Amino acid sequence: MLFGRGIRRYAIVIIFVFCSLLAKAQNVTSVTLSPSGPYCQGNTVTVTYVISGLLSASVGMTFEITDNANTVLANVTPSPQPIILLPGTYNQNITIPSGLAGTNRKIKVTRNAFLLVPASTLYSGTFTISPLSVGGTVSSAQTICTGTLPVDLNLSGHT
Repeated sequence: MLFGRGIRRYAIVIIFVFCSLLAKAQNVTSVTLSPSGPYCQGNTVTVTYVISGLLSASVGMTFEITDNANTVLANVTPSPQPIILLPGTYNQNITIPSGLAGTNRKIKVTRNAFLLVPASTLYSGTFTISPLSVGGTVSSAQTICTGTLPVDLNLSGHT
């Protein structure tokens, strides 16, 4: 009977320590973007994020572009996924894909779940992705003589 009580005490201590470590699991605590935007489709953006906490239980990081309602519009996670082993400040370059033009876009940074440690997610501030421009036609039927100024050029058919 004495042996059974000792095992239970050790089991309780092990469970307490494990739960304490889970409470100190790594979390994403800051996300900033550089440059600050607006961005064009195809631009490279540096995402700087801070991971804090003691438990190093990350099996990877996920990066996604969302709208203001946090609906995922595109997964921009590089391959292979970054693996985070220690708390600290990390940088990840991502490329803005085409087809996401609009305002109030955000970068969602997630430290993926691992075993019993839940995922940790944080969003950047909002930014704008500019639409691709469509070229136009420049016209100006004019002759420029010495000592005169040219008239304005006209651009049509652009967006």
